[in-house]
Formats: sequence, structure tokens, C-alpha cells
Amino acid sequence: MSQHRIYIILTYVSSHDEAMHIVNTLLDETLIACANIAPSVESHYTWKNQKCVETETPIWIKTTASQLEAAKHRLRALHPYETPALIDWPVNTNSDYTTWAYATTSPVKDTSKGLHTQQP
Repeated sequence: MSQHRIYIILTYVSSHDEAMHIVNTLLDETLIACANIAPSVESHYTWKNQKCVETETPIWIKTTASQLEAAKHRLRALHPYETPALIDWPVNTNSDYTTWAYATTSPVKDTSKGLHTQQP
């Protein structure tokens, strides 16, 4: 895994409000650079031996290689589903975007105390 790689995490939730809550929390905690909440999709799957059709809201989350595991861990804790799909893959991006994403998600040094803290 390249140290300065960007990853997309794709997941689905049952409503736009759930998606907004998850995205805002991950942004506030600087675990992700950005996210896109798409209009609803029709999902078909089997759950507990029954075929299901549900309307879901997809979320495309962009994060850095250094924040990928922490972002997925937090996403799992926030996710309302019992067994959520957390699908991630590395993507190629332009260098300006990569630089911005790392600056957005990286801890900032608190020079007054000599500590590293997450950006508010």
C-alpha cells in the first residue's frame, strides 16, 4: 500500500439523515477528506434466507491510506446495520487532491503543549 494513497469507502444506509450523521461525524473527527451522498438506489439481497428489496442511500467516502483503518473502524461503530457493506479500494488522484486530502485528515501539532491533536 502506497503511503500517500487515497481510498474510497463505499457503504449504504437506509436514509439520507443517517448518511448525513455518519458523514458529519467522520468529517468532524478528521477521519475523512470528503464524502458524497448519492440519491437512493434499489438494493436486492438475501438476508436470513429471505430475498429483500430495499431503498438505500449510498455514501462514497474519500480518505487517506493513513486514516483508512481508523475511518472504517469508526464507520462500523456508527453504522446502523447489523452487517454493513464497507467496501474500500485505492484510487489514483491528481497530486493537488492527494495533498489536500492528507492536509485535511492529518493530525495538527499543538505547539502550545507540544502535542499532536486532531483538527477540530
